[in-house]
Amino acid sequence: MYPYPSQAANRILETRDGLRYVQIGADFIDEFTRFVYRIFTERISRRQDWQPSDAELQAMIAEERILFESGIFVAALLPDDRLVAAMRVARGQPGLPLPTERIFALDRNALARMWDVPPRAIWHASQMCVDTPQLVAAGYGWRQGIQIMRGIVKHLFRAGSHLESSYGIMESDEQINAYLKKFLNIETWPLSSTRDYIGQTFATAIDLEQIRQLDYVRAGNEIVSTKTFSSSRA
Repeated sequence: MYPYPSQAANRILETRDGLRYVQIGADFIDEFTRFVYRIFTERISRRQDWQPSDAELQAMIAEERILFESGIFVAALLPDDRLVAAMRVARGQPGLPLPTERIFALDRNALARMWDVPPRAIWHASQMCVDTPQLVAAGYGWRQGIQIMRGIVKHLFRAGSHLESSYGIMESDEQINAYLKKFLNIETWPLSSTRDYIGQTFATAIDLEQIRQLDYVRAGNEIVSTKTFSSSRA
């Protein structure tokens, strides 16, 4: 049993400059996943020869519904409730091989022995995305997306602060790793060769203790907006 409850509705974590950071509830998982898949489609299909499919989307939705029971899902919403950014971390569950296991043949137990940590301290990170065009259309600068992602990372660590966590593994590519390093100050290193999975991706590792020490995670994250709202909904 994982030591945190599963809620049905979204839980507000922070409201700042018209943006609401929420921990996603079970009733919102499908919408969360469809949003992420749409952004993946727009981002990856433009630069890689990848054709998304409804079957792949439905498989992802089914998987995320299960991982909700052992995961933390955080998103940023505009004042009109439109999703504008997202990310989630989750522990694996018996009987549900994660993509890093079934696609990239990683063994969490072997990784745990190599890193000298218990398997439960290794988390799977995924669904990281920002809808920059929608953000700009709402009156924010494109750099606001960077600050929003920092806010989401901060809230993921805060929501899971009572849970053991040492390393993260995720599906990635060179562009994503470059974004993590340049804008989020997150170091990565590859764990596998490149495979055909939502584009051409490979498995990447991240040191969660390194992220935990970043200023924006430790001290909070000040978001400077280019747009002033007369009120903020909680």
